[in-house]
Amino acid sequence: MFMGTYTYALDDKGRLFLPARLRVQEERSAERYVITQGMEGCLYLYERRVFLDLSRKLSELPLPKQTEARAFRRLFLAGAAESDLDPQGRLLLPKGLIQYAGIRKDITIIGVGDHIELWAKERWSAYLKRAGRTFHRIGDKLNI
Repeated sequence: MFMGTYTYALDDKGRLFLPARLRVQEERSAERYVITQGMEGCLYLYERRVFLDLSRKLSELPLPKQTEARAFRRLFLAGAAESDLDPQGRLLLPKGLIQYAGIRKDITIIGVGDHIELWAKERWSAYLKRAGRTFHRIGDKLNI
């Protein structure tokens, strides 16, 4: 399970250092990830095997309009790219995804259970302000 918040800078070549606590060790030595467009303007980072399971589920989306299901699937998968960690623990982020997420330099990396989210630092700060109200309202209802 991925959790925690980290901030790192994107290097000049579009690589991001992935914190050791968020790295997944597969049976072989390389760590494989899939990066794709996320909701609210962030990027989603999945372990490759989790992403493959998710892509199978996408074909069975229970949406009443199949045109909507197809559109979601197309955009979610068309923007996806595989990336391996290099020996220094860095991922190469595709330019199109960097632009989608509005990333300039600083990236906030958050663990969200089954995946990791990559946010432009400024977008994450703005999102926290909006989402904080929802967090407290739901927390009160759950008696947490």
